[in-house]
Amino acid sequence: MRAIVLSGGGAKGSYEIGVWKALRKNRIKFDIVTGTSVGALNGVMMVQGNYHYATKVWCKIDQSKILDRDNFKSKKEMIKFYAKSGIHGGTEVQGLENIMESAINEKKFFKSKINFGIVTFNLSKMKHLELKKKDIKKGYLKDYVIASATCFPFFKRKKVDDNHFIDGGYYDNLPINLAAKMGADEIIAVDLKAVGIKRKVENKNLNITYISPINDTGDFLDFNEENAKRNIRLGYNDTMKKFKKLDGVYFTFKRRNLEKFYNKYYTKFYNNILNIFDSINDKSFFKAFKNDECDNYFYNIIEECGKLFNIDESKVYRVKKFNKLVLKKLNNLDEKKKFFDRKSKIKEIIELLNNNSISKIKRKNILSHKEVIMAIYLYTIQ
Repeated sequence: MRAIVLSGGGAKGSYEIGVWKALRKNRIKFDIVTGTSVGALNGVMMVQGNYHYATKVWCKIDQSKILDRDNFKSKKEMIKFYAKSGIHGGTEVQGLENIMESAINEKKFFKSKINFGIVTFNLSKMKHLELKKKDIKKGYLKDYVIASATCFPFFKRKKVDDNHFIDGGYYDNLPINLAAKMGADEIIAVDLKAVGIKRKVENKNLNITYISPINDTGDFLDFNEENAKRNIRLGYNDTMKKFKKLDGVYFTFKRRNLEKFYNKYYTKFYNNILNIFDSINDKSFFKAFKNDECDNYFYNIIEECGKLFNIDESKVYRVKKFNKLVLKKLNNLDEKKKFFDRKSKIKEIIELLNNNSISKIKRKNILSHKEVIMAIYLYTIQ
């Protein structure tokens, strides 16, 4: 049986909706969902099959819907607010309760053939609690989901009957072992890399596919619409790359588009390298080719250019369009920063190459080896 395991991570949880979108795109079915904290919230909607509703909720989210207050004006203000709330036992989560009230359909949930498991921590008894679908009494689903997502001390403890509960991340923020206990032998685990305890996997025979964000997904307490939409795109892209439907590492490219671009431009790029490094009597470049992974080296240079020029990591690109964005930012650089900014120095190298003043590269020593390569790449494709 296949299980989807969803970690906690607060506002980062929108990433899991992007993963779900990719699973749907690839028609990947699952028999079990286990989740902790925001993973439990998203997990309930997965069990119910409420993909469109889940997307709508996240794409319209903001601080006021969670905390009954306006968005924070700065990260400093947000930290101050939560720190003060923690001192006084946490802030109310009525907004979150309202969201779950409208999101949960117990009839649909219990009728679903997909099994469900949740992790929370019983503060009254000082022990963790793992609940399966069959263990949850009707009328209690929302309470236990909120209990799993109560990030104490930032949020107030959740009372269920006579017990107080806090976030399941205090015991297991990525409940793979729970999924295995429920019969899963194949697992797709979405790890948001957020604060929380992750238990060592007990069953070494499990077939586990891990999906985690490689790019920044924001602060786990920073609920806002823009960040949520971006994280959904990142979750989708990373999952599609994991299943070989898209390419790239930090950035995302159409399938095999990088390979086609490599076949078209690599020889020209390599010849430029040979000519330029030979002219300045520097053989350090050739160290990069000892492992015979020229294509990966080339792809890495493309992505390094994207990171340096702050290209949006959440979109899907064709390399030609991606390069146009990089070159546009390169050409629009503020000349006042020429002698201080790394990007401007790369522009200076390209100008030297365009003017056939190669010898000045060595003499001026204006860039590191890696950045010279980036400059030569941009010179090649401009």
